[in-house]
Amino acid sequence: MDTQVEEITPAKAREWLELNTRNRPLSQAFVNQLAQQIKRGSGSSPTRASRSTSMAC
Repeated sequence: MDTQVEEITPAKAREWLELNTRNRPLSQAFVNQLAQQIKRGSGSSPTRASRSTSMAC
């Protein structure tokens, strides 16, 4: 397994979201929870994400 950290810009996030047409409905309660975490400085950074990829040998 290989892991990399990648900066996700708002433009890249928008592009990914436009390509993903099978998202669940947006929960306002979850949005509020994330907003509170961001304001407190806790939780994941909104502009960074980690992703694990499996390398085929």
